[in-house]
Amino acid sequence: DHDEEERNNLLPVLTRAIPSISSYEHIGGRIVQGNAVGNRVLVRHASPSTEEEDAGSSSSPPPTTTTSQQHLFVKLVDAVAYQHKPWADLRRTLLYARTEVRFYNEFVPLLGLEPLVPNCFHAHCDLGGLIDDDESATAIFSSTANTNTKTSHVNNNDQERNHDHEKDARILRGKGGCIILEALNVVVDPLIVSPPSSLSTNNNSPNKDAVDHNLHERRGDMIPNGGKRWMQASPLTPPQALQCLKTLAKLHASSWQDKDILTRASERLCDTGGSYHLQIRNPNELKNMAQSWDHFYDNFQSVAPPELWNRASIRNLGKRIQAIAPHVSNELTPGLSIGEYATIVHGDYKAMNAFLPVPSSSFKDGGEDERKMDLEDDDDDDVYMIDFASAGVGLGMSDVAMHIVHAVRPYDLKDGGEEQLVDGYLRALNAALRHSQTKRNSSSFGVVHEYPTHVAMRHYRLGCVDYLRFILGRFWRSATLESFEAKKGNQNTTLIKRDVEAAMRFIEKVDIYLEEFETENERD
Repeated sequence: DHDEEERNNLLPVLTRAIPSISSYEHIGGRIVQGNAVGNRVLVRHASPSTEEEDAGSSSSPPPTTTTSQQHLFVKLVDAVAYQHKPWADLRRTLLYARTEVRFYNEFVPLLGLEPLVPNCFHAHCDLGGLIDDDESATAIFSSTANTNTKTSHVNNNDQERNHDHEKDARILRGKGGCIILEALNVVVDPLIVSPPSSLSTNNNSPNKDAVDHNLHERRGDMIPNGGKRWMQASPLTPPQALQCLKTLAKLHASSWQDKDILTRASERLCDTGGSYHLQIRNPNELKNMAQSWDHFYDNFQSVAPPELWNRASIRNLGKRIQAIAPHVSNELTPGLSIGEYATIVHGDYKAMNAFLPVPSSSFKDGGEDERKMDLEDDDDDDVYMIDFASAGVGLGMSDVAMHIVHAVRPYDLKDGGEEQLVDGYLRALNAALRHSQTKRNSSSFGVVHEYPTHVAMRHYRLGCVDYLRFILGRFWRSATLESFEAKKGNQNTTLIKRDVEAAMRFIEKVDIYLEEFETENERD
């Protein structure tokens, strides 16, 4: 209809951000996910020609313009598009947008993170009349709140507002967020790099109008802004995962134990960072944990190793996770009054939220239509991180645990492979902390302490248990062998939701970690 057509017109959004833009065209179809819509666009900038004739000459031609082109990625959250959502879910969607806008506008320049993210040309969010500016991003609307969840910052008008937006969309018009980033030259196939001439939109592609669940997937048809090439991959090889973790370490080091910055982050971003923090999850996930595990246990019994599935500890895994979850979450939630090892976390550091640079040395002549790329190069260049909608205060090992579990194959984690990745992250983090210390001299916590390996590994094990709590409560409750098979090629889906071996290895590992923390609780 007319309203939808008007909302889909990006020119007003683009010209507000960059006034020189005169026109644009879409590159491929819109990329739709649950909380935002992505648009890949080619924009044209018009500017007066510098070769104007003498204005006094009667024969002077009319003024001309010169045109330049640029490829951009526009991420939009239009509140009207989510009118169908209950207020609690709509509120969460809008707060995701607010958090990411604030991260780009306030914390990227404050922390010097420009080398770690794509260029951001514009980030704006307007939630006026819907959500107060100082309202906590992690406070849960009271109708869905966990009894242990903070709700003190939820606006008192939330109950009245609950159904208003469903009755009258006018209160949502003009509300939402917009982020405009540079469009990267992304390799579509991680094994084959097509020449630039083939990086055009294929209007006959059967996936042209497909709904995509990751705003930055399938971006390979963008023509480059400059010559640098990037790639996404999942699963990741150990060198690729290590490269992602080294960049993550720089993010964590930038605010490590800095009370002033973390206080600001807790107020402006999320006071408990993470897309799956227990505080922001639906309490029914934890309440029904035992039933969710029984479902998974029964559905995967035919493919599970008998020596694993017959253990009493595995049979009771759901009840054990349910009992330990609040303790684990508290351990992973650093209070500002303590601040030890606290930092700003990404909050959703899956493999597809990282773009790896492709070294020029990786390209070899392979004919006119394709060139091969060696993916095993261990390059120290920073990756680009994206999607900071869940950024906030936390322990960095939550990011590390999610990243490794999400996309590193189980056979790459065997025989010390997992420990090597964590150790590589710690070496990068401690090196970045030493560099940061010399720049800042001291933080507001005093001397910045490095992350001791034994403490970091304990936090890593806690992070793994916490991640299993989320996956079991949210996804495994309905998982089947058929659903794993259907998702096996989806790079945006964690391996333990699409690879049986990865799931079994992770369950076996968490079983051991749980025993450690259960013993701790008994002693306490």
